[in-house]
Amino acid sequence: MTSENLRRISSRRLDEIFSSGTGDFDEEEVYQKIPADLNINAGKAKGVVHELARNKLANSLVQAVAPLRQRNCAWVVSKLNYFLAGDKAVSSEPLSWDVPKERADLFVAYMKSDPAPQKLFPLQCPLKNLSSTSIIMATPSYELKVRLWLGLFLMGTASAQLSADYYATKCPRALSTIKAAVHKAVAAEHRMGASLLRLHFHDCFGCDASVLLNDNSTFTGEQTAGANAGSLRGFNVINNIKYRVEKVCPGIVSCADILAVAARDSVVALGGPTWDVQLGRRDSTTASLSAANSDIPSPTMDLNGLLSSFSDKGFTPKEMVALAGAHTIGQARCVVFRSRVYNESNIDASFVASLKANCPNNGEDNNLSPLDATSPVVFDNGYFKDLVSNKGLMHSDQQLFGGGSTDSQVTSYSKDSSSFFSDFSSAMIKMGNLSPLTGTNGQIRTNCRKVN
Repeated sequence: MTSENLRRISSRRLDEIFSSGTGDFDEEEVYQKIPADLNINAGKAKGVVHELARNKLANSLVQAVAPLRQRNCAWVVSKLNYFLAGDKAVSSEPLSWDVPKERADLFVAYMKSDPAPQKLFPLQCPLKNLSSTSIIMATPSYELKVRLWLGLFLMGTASAQLSADYYATKCPRALSTIKAAVHKAVAAEHRMGASLLRLHFHDCFGCDASVLLNDNSTFTGEQTAGANAGSLRGFNVINNIKYRVEKVCPGIVSCADILAVAARDSVVALGGPTWDVQLGRRDSTTASLSAANSDIPSPTMDLNGLLSSFSDKGFTPKEMVALAGAHTIGQARCVVFRSRVYNESNIDASFVASLKANCPNNGEDNNLSPLDATSPVVFDNGYFKDLVSNKGLMHSDQQLFGGGSTDSQVTSYSKDSSSFFSDFSSAMIKMGNLSPLTGTNGQIRTNCRKVN
């Protein structure tokens, strides 16, 4: 089918399409059909729509889809690439990729072929400059699928871009203010560097400062999620940084950006690499306990689970291993690694003996042990050296080395800290760019612990 024939199927304004063509809010579609199609909890979907209503945004389906993607469906973007893999969409006639509508046509044609998601990222479809005011509709049987997938993709590409110099003129003292506060906090307690890095990691996949929000009458926050409960720290440091930044530039710097910069500065303070943090994020106005529970990798995951979890966010196995190197600093509670100590055999004998002395089989759940026993307060490649020696503290740590597909990468990093530093920096930039709120989405909180 040619581009022109596809275009004749139907072409409407985006707001008309995403409100079922009527311009009215379609409750059944937003609350039931879309969540079912995307395998999203219906209550979660309803919550984000209500959030839109509170912010007095337009009652169109496109506005409802945006936060679904931003908070709960970052994986949808990577799945989109699966659907675009292959050549079934290629027209018999050459297409001019300079025309946005023809890019949409290619997507529609491919969706009409009902492809199977068999390949990973072999074809990066050039949709990123697609107009946000027009879209091509497919036939009714494919209408919902096309609307959802293309709409979700549009939401990820229509937002403003992050940039390293975002505050250069808006708040020139922002970065130096954050750096000074972080270095002071880390100097007072080395462990705080790891805590701030972990806060940023657990805020992403999303990077919208939702992890900082306290529970309120509208939602249950993310701080009590399985991977967060009783272990996230550094909130007071972030609050202090926010206070200082607000004194310099009130209402300009987001809590999400403060988290991202504080993570980088913490790594540097402990001897690790630096990188250019991309800035311009805005803060979410809600949080999701269920999303945090499903998104954050568990310390009990096996290698396949870890690879899948990171792949769903668009990370390669190499990037996953590099990010795991963040465990070169920080500590874990006995309750998190007890099962490995008392039940697993792939652990160094002397190492397990020292751990048992600090972590009895019963009780003392909150006793701490370093994730990197070699150099616990220095950001280096000691973590990987530990893994090669079967001294990974948590189950998920040692899963990276032990006869699996990531062994070679762990070995490489254990021998070459500069390679690890370079790859870690690149992966951190990529992680920090996952589904940020930008433009007019979200807000700039004046207090990181609550919505304005």
